[in-house]
Amino acid sequence: MKNTEEKSADFFTISYERLPTFIGIGSQRCGSTWLDNVLRSHPQIVMAPKESSFFNLHIRTEGLEWYYKLFDESSAASIRGDITPTYAAMFPEKVAFVKQLIPHLKIVLIIRNPVDRLVSQITRQWTYSYTDKGALTTRNLFALLRQVDTSLSRRLTNYLTIYQIWTHFFDKNSILIEKYDTLAHNPQILISKVLTFLNADATYELLQDVSVKKYNQSKYKDEIPSMLKWYLAKEWLPSIKKLNEITDLDLNDWIYEMSDIASKSRFQWHLIRIFHKVYFVVPYNFAYLFANLVRRKFRLIQLRKYLKFNNS
Repeated sequence: MKNTEEKSADFFTISYERLPTFIGIGSQRCGSTWLDNVLRSHPQIVMAPKESSFFNLHIRTEGLEWYYKLFDESSAASIRGDITPTYAAMFPEKVAFVKQLIPHLKIVLIIRNPVDRLVSQITRQWTYSYTDKGALTTRNLFALLRQVDTSLSRRLTNYLTIYQIWTHFFDKNSILIEKYDTLAHNPQILISKVLTFLNADATYELLQDVSVKKYNQSKYKDEIPSMLKWYLAKEWLPSIKKLNEITDLDLNDWIYEMSDIASKSRFQWHLIRIFHKVYFVVPYNFAYLFANLVRRKFRLIQLRKYLKFNNS
C-alpha cells in the first residue's frame, strides 16, 4: 500500500505522509507546554508549533496545505506531532472528521484533578493579566463561578465526556491517557510511556535530562475562595468516579481529596450554588445550546464542502 493516498477535495489532495502521526489533545493546564518542549527535542519527532488549533479552527479557513507547512519538511523524523490542548473540547462531528482524515492517528491525553485544573486556569489569568488584556482579574465569587461554568471551561474539564467521545471514534489502544500527577512527581516515567506509545526511542538521552520546569505557574493559589473549591469538587466528583470505573487509571486519590473538600460545606454555600445554577447556568446553557446548534451546523457544512468526505 502506498504511503501517500489521495482524496479529491476543492483545493487540495491529502498527503498522509505529511500529516501528524499523533496529536496531544490536552487538557488545558495539564502540562502540555512541558510535553511539547520535551518531545520537540527528540530526533525521531517533528512537532508543529504548539497550539496550531488546526482541527478546531483553521481547517475551515486554511486547508491542509497550510497545515502541512507547520511541519519541518526537511526533517527526517518519522513521527509528527501536534499538541493543542483545546482539541479536548472538540465536538463529536469534528473528532469524526479527524478520524476520517487520519484513521491511524494516536492521541495523547493528560488530565489533572478538576479542582486543580480550574484553579490553575483562574490564577494563570491573574498572573498574566498585565500582558493579556483579555485576562480576567476579578476576585468576585460570582464572576469566578461564571468563569468555571462557561462552555469551554466545562468541556475542557469533563474528562469523562472527552474520553467517551474520542474512544467512540478511535480504538482505545490508540489513546494514551495519563495523570498530570505523574508528570509533576516522576516526569521520566510519563515521558517514557509517551515515547513508547509513539514508537519512539524511549532510551534516548533526553530522558536523563528531563526535569519538571514550572511553565505558566501562578503565585495566587492561596487567594482562591474556599467556596469555589467546594463547588468544583462537588460538581466534578461524580464524573471522576465514573472515569475511574471505565479506565485503567487509578483516580482514587482524586476521589478521596475531592470528597474531603466537598464534605466541608457551609449552609450559605449551598444557597449560593443554587442561586448560581438558577440565574446563570440554566439561562447560559439554554442560550448556548441554541447558538451552538446553528454554529455547529454551519461548520459541519463547511467541513463537508472542504473535505468532501462521504459515509461510504
